[in-house]
Amino acid sequence: MFSISKKHLTTSKTDIIMSLKGDLNMQDLNLEMLILRTVIDQLELAYKIRPTDFYYPVHKFISGVLVTLAVTQPKIEPDAIYSAILATPHPNLKTDELSSTLEVLKKFKSSSGTFTHDVAQLKKLAQMRDLQNAVNEANKFLDFGDYDSAKNGLHSTLIRLGEDEASKVSTVTTELVSELFPEKTEIFIPTGFKQIDDNMGGFGNQELIILAADSGSGKSTLMQIISINMVKENYYPVYFNLEMSPKHWFSRFYSHVSKIPHKEITLHPHSLSRVQLNELYSELINLYGYDDAAKTFLNNFYKQHQFLFKDLNTFYDEARRLEKFRNNDIIVISSNVGSVADIFQQASSLKKQGKCDIIFVDYINLLMNQTTRMTTAEKLSQIALELKTLSKTLNIPVVCAAQWNKNENDVKYSKAIRETADTLFTWRELPSQSLDSRDFAFYSVKSRNAEPLAPRKMTADFAIMKIDISSEIIAKETIPW
Repeated sequence: MFSISKKHLTTSKTDIIMSLKGDLNMQDLNLEMLILRTVIDQLELAYKIRPTDFYYPVHKFISGVLVTLAVTQPKIEPDAIYSAILATPHPNLKTDELSSTLEVLKKFKSSSGTFTHDVAQLKKLAQMRDLQNAVNEANKFLDFGDYDSAKNGLHSTLIRLGEDEASKVSTVTTELVSELFPEKTEIFIPTGFKQIDDNMGGFGNQELIILAADSGSGKSTLMQIISINMVKENYYPVYFNLEMSPKHWFSRFYSHVSKIPHKEITLHPHSLSRVQLNELYSELINLYGYDDAAKTFLNNFYKQHQFLFKDLNTFYDEARRLEKFRNNDIIVISSNVGSVADIFQQASSLKKQGKCDIIFVDYINLLMNQTTRMTTAEKLSQIALELKTLSKTLNIPVVCAAQWNKNENDVKYSKAIRETADTLFTWRELPSQSLDSRDFAFYSVKSRNAEPLAPRKMTADFAIMKIDISSEIIAKETIPW
């Protein structure tokens, strides 16, 4: 047993846990009727009851009238009390309901001998209901991973119920909350790139990760590949595609999994008509996976036109290897997103369904509200802070692309983005002799929770959406800038 308050809440921890889980009844119709009848017969006992302790609205009303009568008409007879209750305005109750309740009360026998015990039991049930409401509120915070707010809300309820100082309630709150809501440990989602994962464990919850690079350097490609890698590990990424058309995004996606150049998928050298191409993409996007229906459609389309892909078998082999995509595990949102608030609305709904472990935003500049009078730097600074708040509220990583200013060696337009981010990766192009790929020096400018990642060679083949990061560290003196 433990006591939260000497004056009020004294109950077992087991009882509290059971009641909050719904294993104990938190209202007792007969108990409430018995207490009311006893007070009607002995009005001087009215000071011991509180209308808020009653569960049923009609009982709350009757008890309130009894408390008033005890002050204004302490000598009133029981028969007159029934008439006084019925005569009191009751806009929120039906007269028939009130009358029938009073008739039932007349049949009850008062029980003054157990009255003190009955009132104590009534208060205990009321406390359980208050705790239940506090837990329901706490669960709303926990839906977004906000453990601290959940704990603080329940803590405040315990203080109010116990009418005790915070120090004495703190330990009980911690024990109770930890049993009801086990605190989420820090989670790192692997990116699929060994050098990043070895350095920082992956992308951590409540972190804002910025990927900043020159235009055309593969920011979107890297985010797409990381999101696909996460699906392979049974995570649920949500990708807010603000830059590309849905067709362009999906062509790059299918290029990555099939190793067929994405331009060949969107602009095949043979003369596919626009209607045919639209039909193909419509089916792929609607089916969004590699289930039997998609394969049947592709087979039929291939047989009809004979020239859709140079190597359809490769496409299918990769498709079969990525079985997880059958369950629509990458959610790509390309419309109705103009602000961080829009992202929060859609992501929070998906998180409640268990389908949002990490958010990708492509890219930060496209979230700017053009109607405000702030400068570009001020807008981006505010958006970065909102994205950081989003990551904390939903308790998940948020990954966002940004432009890089190579002249200032910082994020373009706003240095505040770097200051707000927990981790900032960038990459700069290196001289390359290859015609098929481009080389970059990939490194972290900032890493709040890990040692900065030293420059590594990153090789990108954007034709087939492939990126590799080498384990070899590039000597800084060999980097042109």
